[in-house]
Amino acid sequence: MLKKIFVILIVFISSSAFTQSLIGDGAALVLSGGGARGAYEIGVWKALTDLNIKISGVYGTSVGSINGPGIIMNDYKKVRDLWFKIS
Repeated sequence: MLKKIFVILIVFISSSAFTQSLIGDGAALVLSGGGARGAYEIGVWKALTDLNIKISGVYGTSVGSINGPGIIMNDYKKVRDLWFKIS
């Protein structure tokens, strides 16, 4: 499952000029729903940050909409701590 999420994110990161015109200089991060997937999304976000990939737009549904604000605030520790409290 994590591999599928990662592949989907890579597709969005390497997307066309259309996405560039929507979000400017950076990548769009699309977050899915599905409970535990939210913890995986935070790990993928951390990996993208470690690779110095700028995220200019975050879109999510369900658990993805819970992670989205933390990603926009660029506060990895706060979002990670949220997931540790849930589990």
